[in-house]
Amino acid sequence: MLSVVVLTGCVHAVTPPTTERLGWVNAVIDGTAIVDPSEHRCAALLTPQERAARRWVIVGVPHGRYRRLHTVVLPDGLTVQRGDRVRIDPTDCQVALRRDE
Repeated sequence: MLSVVVLTGCVHAVTPPTTERLGWVNAVIDGTAIVDPSEHRCAALLTPQERAARRWVIVGVPHGRYRRLHTVVLPDGLTVQRGDRVRIDPTDCQVALRRDE
């Protein structure tokens, strides 16, 4: 019994906590629609040409009584529409948006 507790503690110490959040698709937009990239953290990291070449998803993530909006890249081969439940990592733009199954 004690070894199970010790092993579980080791696994927990090695696995970092997830920052992934559940959200809902608010809109799907073209990169050319992003006029002020400073308002979209993930879009601000790219050149205007890179932004324009991608499709973007605006995701509302619950934050207390309110919803924070995050703009993330729509991965190739994934289709979403307004109201779909998705998962994003608002702290890491490299983590791809995915459907909440």
